[in-house]
Amino acid sequence: MSLSELKKSGRIREIPVDRKQIENHIALAKRDLSVAETLLKKNSDWSFIASYNSMLQAARALMFSYGYTTSEEERHKTTVEFAKAVLGQSEAGTTSLFDRMRRKRHDVTYDEAGMISSFEAKQALETARRYARVMEKRIRERLGSR
Repeated sequence: MSLSELKKSGRIREIPVDRKQIENHIALAKRDLSVAETLLKKNSDWSFIASYNSMLQAARALMFSYGYTTSEEERHKTTVEFAKAVLGQSEAGTTSLFDRMRRKRHDVTYDEAGMISSFEAKQALETARRYARVMEKRIRERLGSR
């Protein structure tokens, strides 16, 4: 879904760009990375969830840097779709993984404990670390132009 389609459908709406809000979500993303690291050897499910949440917070920071937020419904899905629309082909693989993690996070949180292997949790953490760097770079580029 393109940015214009997300706007037209009402899934995103415009808001003022607020650097403090962006910084807060980057801090949340970093906090969740730290939590995921701590949990990696203790609980793979929760490490995976924290890695996913780090990606979500970083993507929300990116969304805020463009002057958008999500509507009330399907916030996680809309955030992933926004990231896909903005990042495009250069991050298509990571964005697809982010979406798969979104769906799996739901299952782990609400349906079945013990779904995530230690290997998968480690991969999720590595992906979240990389994603945070990409998002921070994009945000710096975006805000530097204002």
